[in-house]
Amino acid sequence: MKPLQPLIKGLRVAPFVECPNCRILSEFGKKCSGCSEQMNPKEDSLVSFLVLNTGTTYKPFTPFVECPNCRKLLRVGLARCPDCYEEVTEEYAFGSAVAVVANTVACDLANHILGFDAFAVIAVILSVFVIAGDLLIYGSAKLALFVVVWPIIPLSLTVLWFFRFGRFDFPDDDYQNAKRGLRRTLGLWLAILAAQVIALVFLRF
Repeated sequence: MKPLQPLIKGLRVAPFVECPNCRILSEFGKKCSGCSEQMNPKEDSLVSFLVLNTGTTYKPFTPFVECPNCRKLLRVGLARCPDCYEEVTEEYAFGSAVAVVANTVACDLANHILGFDAFAVIAVILSVFVIAGDLLIYGSAKLALFVVVWPIIPLSLTVLWFFRFGRFDFPDDDYQNAKRGLRRTLGLWLAILAAQVIALVFLRF
């Protein structure tokens, strides 16, 4: 579940730069963890954005920033657009870069959640066997009460994804495809849950 931590706890992103002395990637504005050099990047410094709460090794993203005037894609760290000389403030650059990172993370998390769809058929078959077994052996719901847990997990993760990332309107094709895929996943597992609940109600009466 560690890769899903940004989904549960929210996305934590920070800019990192390479230390000019020891070449270690360290957080901007803080001291290098290797040699204690203050990490204040220069104009030509390569700035990366890292997701801090994946629970795994830091995954660096080096996104571009869109010029607020001419919309040209710029390298993170440039103070002015080389074409129209529009000023690119640190606040604007950070927001633009984080949006790119959020888009990438949203797609990665969506792919994790969509992986649950492979177990949908198994969940249906096992539900039929468990409910049928309860009906034959006990004549009422016993073990079948636990089958509703199976769709709750992917449903909860899908709802969390839409809560964290669904309000964004990234034009990226991968993001739009992920969003459509999760809508289908939501409908699939809701249908399975509804069928399980109907079967349990039937067993009770």
